[in-house]
Amino acid sequence: MKKLLFLLIALSFVFAQAPKGKMQESILSGGTGMVWIDGKPYYQVTINPELSFSKIGIGLDLRLEFNNDGIRKENFNETSDYLSIIRYIRYGQKGDPFYFRVGALDFSTIGNGTIVSYYSNRPSIDSRKIGLEMAFDAEKYGAELIYGNFGLAGIAGGRAFVRPLQMAGMSDIPVLSNLELGGTYIIDLDKRADFDSTITVGNTSKTYGEKTLSVVGFDVTLPIIKSGIFNFKTYYDFAKILNYGSGSALGAKLDINPVETFMFGAKFEYRINGDEYIPGYFNSFYEIERYNWKTYGNKTYGKARSLDEIKGKNGYFGELYGSIAKIVEIRGSYERIPDEPKSGILHINGTANLGESYAARAGYDKRNIDGESAIFKVDENTIMFAEFGYRPYKFMLVSMAYIWNFTPEREGGKSDGKIIGYKTQKRIEPRVTFSYAF
Repeated sequence: MKKLLFLLIALSFVFAQAPKGKMQESILSGGTGMVWIDGKPYYQVTINPELSFSKIGIGLDLRLEFNNDGIRKENFNETSDYLSIIRYIRYGQKGDPFYFRVGALDFSTIGNGTIVSYYSNRPSIDSRKIGLEMAFDAEKYGAELIYGNFGLAGIAGGRAFVRPLQMAGMSDIPVLSNLELGGTYIIDLDKRADFDSTITVGNTSKTYGEKTLSVVGFDVTLPIIKSGIFNFKTYYDFAKILNYGSGSALGAKLDINPVETFMFGAKFEYRINGDEYIPGYFNSFYEIERYNWKTYGNKTYGKARSLDEIKGKNGYFGELYGSIAKIVEIRGSYERIPDEPKSGILHINGTANLGESYAARAGYDKRNIDGESAIFKVDENTIMFAEFGYRPYKFMLVSMAYIWNFTPEREGGKSDGKIIGYKTQKRIEPRVTFSYAF
């Protein structure tokens, strides 16, 4: 075991110090440390370079956790675990005329976010899925596509849009020529996207009333100002959860980017919600909520069952984001239905480089917020990570990370069994990371 540990540490250092090549804006990195997972210690080695050449980018994520009993079984108990060593392959960036990404989907949003909002296909380190997002904009028309999981059935669909005045040759008309008309269709192909209940007896579980779930919508989006420095748009979205309710949103979004080293943005929506309707249904918690919305005794109910209890009330959504000289980057959003218990959803993430010696990053997602006192209570409604580190050398970061997320519960308690739900997991990770940018 000691020889294996030494070999892996050496390998991570070799990756970190690889010679400079022709690629640009690339980072070769690897690290080692310990991790306590729900109180149980493991050695940990990671190799996670990000390579970029022109518009093509590749990110790797090899994670090994082991102790005297061998490699932790959750690291490689699914075919997707081996494939997910490639964290992503991408072409372009979001907002380019053509963009695609295969691998981990981090906070994916379709259109204005009324149906798919900050969706993540990897709610757990122990269940890493391979998905796809793609977008193109041909000026007169365009589309956005998403596929959540190539290994198993998951969410799929997209949004197509047209700019009718530009298609009619009237692109010289101020403001109105930017008008977009869009249509969206998203389906969750997992048969447990909408089920009656799962009953568990011992290690055996059975799900009843399984079926897929679909959401359709349309939007009218009007960019009023479009420039490299100042962008402002307004929009109206309508969405319908098939076999359930519908809702709509009136919104505005502002982006200010006067210089390369400063960016600020804001978004606000007023939401008109009908009965049996949840805005942004496919969100950052969706992969967990699909199976685990509520449990009574030995019966578990998924997110679709929550629709049965919802009575239409209007609400709001607000978001702020910005960056300063790549020293501080932060994004935060909050949504709530006034006077509706447990309707609050919060998202915060950010990074900070405090001089040349210190670095920090953190993320926090919270659902079912019932009041201010519950916002920062870490429980089964929380996903969070926080890391603070010190750089004794430019190429080395010594840090401590705290992660609170979820780990899969599998059918029959088998390590390779079908995922039937998720339970909370706490990870504490002291790390030494080596990195080399070129």
